[in-house]
Amino acid sequence: FGVCLDSPGGRSEVNHRSTSPSLPNSTGLHRLAQPFEMDLSARSAGRLHAALMGSAAMDGQTVEIIGRNYLVSMLVRDRLEVARPERDRGVDLIAYLDLEKTGGSFMACPIQLKATTRSSFSLFQKYTKFSLLLLAYVWHVQNPNEACAYALSYPEAFTVADQMGWTGTPSWVKAGYSTTNPSKKLMVLLEPYLMNPGDWKRKVEQVATDQSLALIIHATA
Repeated sequence: FGVCLDSPGGRSEVNHRSTSPSLPNSTGLHRLAQPFEMDLSARSAGRLHAALMGSAAMDGQTVEIIGRNYLVSMLVRDRLEVARPERDRGVDLIAYLDLEKTGGSFMACPIQLKATTRSSFSLFQKYTKFSLLLLAYVWHVQNPNEACAYALSYPEAFTVADQMGWTGTPSWVKAGYSTTNPSKKLMVLLEPYLMNPGDWKRKVEQVATDQSLALIIHATA
């Protein structure tokens, strides 16, 4: 799991509970409620979120939790099932299709999550052994209005890194390459992998199918 902590923010829930043993009459209750009236449209909710959390610094665990929950919500929205491995061995989540939706064939996809509070892209050679691992990059986790996700298989991410010229650098030879300031060229290369509703199911099916084909080729070689 990777985090970037360059900008503050977070997610907060505010609960107003009365500890008074009795409630005021309806007129008094109306007067008490008036200061809290607000427009909770998406835009206003975003401004409220920023106002509440603007001064709070995010630690790595907070970034991880919000990023993972954001990713899980997107997967579930696309009617995928999600499991979480008990131990961290390079796979953060496993997304899979219900057997009833695949005609009895089990289709699953391991996912490595990279959650950050800003735009950030990285690739490391240690994931080469998971050639069919899906890399999910969740950006701007501190701001619901800006949060977005990109999903690439390792070969796809390697192609992007190679086109950026990273695979010929000393950093890549040593471990990998990362940037917290994506260039216009990088943003163009990543654009096809920006995930929207419906894209996650197709992506998981693609990776799971590639995995099945790889296993068949290996078994018959």
